[in-house]
Amino acid sequence: METLFECRKIYNEAFGECIPFDDILFNEAKDYLKFLNVDGKIVSILFKIPFKILLDGKISSAYYIYAVATRENARNRGYMKELLIRECSNENYFLKCASKSLTTYYEKLGFSEINAVTSNGDIKSKLLPFHENLATLAPETAQNFKMMYKGNLNLSNKLLEFSGTME
Repeated sequence: METLFECRKIYNEAFGECIPFDDILFNEAKDYLKFLNVDGKIVSILFKIPFKILLDGKISSAYYIYAVATRENARNRGYMKELLIRECSNENYFLKCASKSLTTYYEKLGFSEINAVTSNGDIKSKLLPFHENLATLAPETAQNFKMMYKGNLNLSNKLLEFSGTME
């Protein structure tokens, strides 16, 4: 329980606090929480949330990397890079940058920018039920947005429909 509390403090430090949203995230997604411990202290966190994608008639497994954060007094020391390298290998990974300025950081770690939409995409996604609950508290307001991708699928000229259903 102390680990969860420490991780939530790092999350709140990076993203602010929204109690209903945070409660769902840290209660329903706690099994997907990954963290880096340095000298007995948690310094970086992320959620590695499994989901399915449908591309060209084939279902593939993927992970949505969410809430990537490092304790403020531990930033710029390579801790998040270490955590991402440990957690993001040999699969398909998607994430949405908290700011455009982070695009270059993720590109250096092997991610590339892709286009995403909330409907009518080429690649359909199936998220976990709790993610849909989170989306009602913080809905995607843009119809078109950018995400980062790392993996072995050919997504050239494809639009990821990041909406929660494969219909």
